[in-house]
Amino acid sequence: MQMIDRAIKRELPFKVEARIVPQLGTIKWVHIRGGAIQDELGQIQLVSGTIHDITDRKIVEREQYRRNQVLEALASGASQIYVLSLISRMLEDFLVDGFVGVWGWDEEAEKLFWQAGPNMPPRYLEAAKNMPIEVPPMELIGLNYTTPFYAKVSQLEASPLYEELSAEIGIKRVFLIPILNESNGKLGLLSVYFMDDMEVL
Repeated sequence: MQMIDRAIKRELPFKVEARIVPQLGTIKWVHIRGGAIQDELGQIQLVSGTIHDITDRKIVEREQYRRNQVLEALASGASQIYVLSLISRMLEDFLVDGFVGVWGWDEEAEKLFWQAGPNMPPRYLEAAKNMPIEVPPMELIGLNYTTPFYAKVSQLEASPLYEELSAEIGIKRVFLIPILNESNGKLGLLSVYFMDDMEVL
């Protein structure tokens, strides 16, 4: 880390919080504190310090920060797309490598349309905005729209465009969560896209 390198070169103690990914599919936050020990010629002989896992605290802090953002946006009368974008970012805080998209449901046209996804790749976003999905993805594979669905992209009977975009961007897995009203009517779809190829149970 650049901050630690600079502190060591200047013979200063260092203290930093960092986000790390020690294993595929996990995110950890650590607090690192230490300093360099030099010899009589000023040459660094040893760097010593401590590392503490602060993941639980950072998760609580991040959740509270994102929740406050959403509540402030709702209270100020912010647009629906802005609020959905904040919710997308809240979910993305816990993704190692992926992004979130929110789709609305057009009851009259019976189509899904893009609503929010601040970190969606531009190529995917362009296609998503201009090409509404005529059939909800879960119905494409014969599942009820009210059921969350989790699968590898290779398992989906998707359109050639979706397969092409997924391959180009590197999407390997997708988690689809229906957004329903109190009567189980369709409001939209929350899609979580993963770039790793872990096994789907």
